[in-house]
Amino acid sequence: SMVLRFAFRSICVVFATGCASPHSEIHLGPLYSSHSVPGFSRTETAAGLIRKERFENATTWAVNPLFWRRTLDSGHQVTDFLYPLGRSTFDPDRPQTSTRLLPFLWYDREMKANGIEEVDWFVFPFVGGSASDGSESSFGVFPFYGDLRGFMSWDRLEWILFPFWVRTSQSGRQHTNFLWPVFGKRSGAGSSGWHAFPFYGTNSLEGKYERRYILWPFWTEAKEKLWQSTPQKGWQLWPFFGTVSQDDFKAHTVLWPFIAWAHRPSTEYSSWSILPFLRFEDAPQDGRHFSMIWPLFLSFQNEKSTWRCFFWPLFWHRLAQSLDAQKETWSFLPFWQKTTTSFHNGQSHTMSHAWPLLRVQKASDGRRDVRFPSPGLSPILDPDALSNNLGPAFEIWTDRSGPEEAWNEQRVIGNLYHAAQGDGHSRWSIPLLGGIWKEPNGTEHVSLLGGLIRWKSNEQGTSWELPAFPGPGWPALDE
Repeated sequence: SMVLRFAFRSICVVFATGCASPHSEIHLGPLYSSHSVPGFSRTETAAGLIRKERFENATTWAVNPLFWRRTLDSGHQVTDFLYPLGRSTFDPDRPQTSTRLLPFLWYDREMKANGIEEVDWFVFPFVGGSASDGSESSFGVFPFYGDLRGFMSWDRLEWILFPFWVRTSQSGRQHTNFLWPVFGKRSGAGSSGWHAFPFYGTNSLEGKYERRYILWPFWTEAKEKLWQSTPQKGWQLWPFFGTVSQDDFKAHTVLWPFIAWAHRPSTEYSSWSILPFLRFEDAPQDGRHFSMIWPLFLSFQNEKSTWRCFFWPLFWHRLAQSLDAQKETWSFLPFWQKTTTSFHNGQSHTMSHAWPLLRVQKASDGRRDVRFPSPGLSPILDPDALSNNLGPAFEIWTDRSGPEEAWNEQRVIGNLYHAAQGDGHSRWSIPLLGGIWKEPNGTEHVSLLGGLIRWKSNEQGTSWELPAFPGPGWPALDE
């Protein structure tokens, strides 16, 4: 009929002339969405698993769970891949690049303060490294052959058919092993000794220590701190009895590690223990105190930290001092944890975690980050990394704010609801149904039915706006 033809032609005109711009607000969650307010923008698809965000002088984009990257305007970069196995960081100030894919690969590249660039790498079973001045050249194929320079704490690490032959070198001292750890010899730079483990072993470093064992661990003896006028001496017939002495310090063990006691009258130091139930230590000179009535109560204190535990391992209180902050943590494992970091410059940060339901982070500068639910609980799982890489798949509700609340964002899983505020602008929307945008001057824009019906209201009255399918169709505000 003529009525149907007219309606069809009208719809065609609307779709032909009223499509939303690709750079405008579009809300088709969970398929595709694009949102923005001043200071914040987010474009996503696949319920947020694929997304790009821009806020706080940083750009983040992700293809979860395969890849996540945050790049600061300063050039600093953090990348997670194949979470939780892979992580890569780049620090342009040093500059330094570090990449890990456990347990198969690691790569480090750094420019040292002396202007020499060092590279270390491992791709199982190959390992190697080099320095730009030619002072370091490393290569190895585990377990067949290896010659590594500057590896971990050693100056040099060598092996042939590991563990058949292994040699480490550090500060001029060498430790050569055959059928590691059974046979070994030490030499160089004042060191000497050899061992046939576990039958006999001796190890000494001139001016520092002399150590020996017979049928380890049954008989061990040592002289330590040889640079002092009275060295520290000790021996142990395991597990029956052991003793350590130096000047007026005396320590003894019986049936190690169950019964032990020690004292030093000159410093009023004393300790005794009946493990695993009782242990007490008092070191007034160092400000160190420890008490344990396990599992009811544990307490430790020194000049930089204090911690207490009730009904181990359930209830904990920790207080630690660092150069720039004080950190206090209350926890009821594994269900609840609250950590407050108070910086000496007056700033503070608080993290509260009710596992596995809710995690709330707040900072004194107005930053806020709320996640529901939040199954990550450090050190089991890092909550931030878990949210970055898997959050869109399980976080039903998120609520975030920038510094001084320069921007805010709220989101429901699958982006079935989205709201954002920034610089006086406020927007919220539901896919296809519609939403409202309020401008700082009081103008209110309404979009319904995927942007097909739109109007605005202000002091001058109400007026219709052009359709912008699929809507809401409001202009981008993050530029």
